[in-house]
Amino acid sequence: MAGGIGNLRPYLRPRNPILPLTKRLHKYLAGYPPVRQETHPQKRPNHRLDTTWGPVYARRHRETMLTLPRLQAIAGLLLTVLLYGCSSILKPVRKVSHLSGEVSIDVTIDADANQNTPVAVDILAVTDAKTLKDISAMSAQAWFQKRANYVRLHPSQLHVYSWEWVPGQEVAPLKIPQAALASGIILFAAYASPGEHSSVLPKSGVVRIELGPKDFKILPGRA
Repeated sequence: MAGGIGNLRPYLRPRNPILPLTKRLHKYLAGYPPVRQETHPQKRPNHRLDTTWGPVYARRHRETMLTLPRLQAIAGLLLTVLLYGCSSILKPVRKVSHLSGEVSIDVTIDADANQNTPVAVDILAVTDAKTLKDISAMSAQAWFQKRANYVRLHPSQLHVYSWEWVPGQEVAPLKIPQAALASGIILFAAYASPGEHSSVLPKSGVVRIELGPKDFKILPGRA
């Protein structure tokens, strides 16, 4: 038997005492997560934080950085609109006669105007082209007969200024405001004599009107 063991001795290797310890160490270390290679401090992003609230802070930081240019653009647009509005409000208003379109009427009434009877005069500022075309084709008699109906049907397109004067009466200068907004200005005079007794007036400047015995006349304006 001794001879047999002696023959097997070359095939038997001595037991390594370090091997069980190495296996136990590997088994012990296997329970821990692998070591993460840390990023270089200079290359690490600023929003990477090794805390529990780090990802939330990083997401909000990115959203804020994306929204900030939009907020700046909106603020700049609002500032531009505000400055433009203030400049338009503070800009002094210049009243120009041909833009304001204010018509001045100088009326002279003869002593025997309308055959020595009172005369009614209407001056119309018409803002609608179709209404202006219809009314300008009327005579004074037709207008005074249909006036109430036209005023009722066209309250915003038709502005009527009415007077009645006696022969020889002195009349202060009259003003027809905002004539530039009108498509046309028409005058009707209720004379007892036959005739049209109507005229289209200019939309700016001074208009001189003379009421005679049988009709009125438009005189040249004074400078």
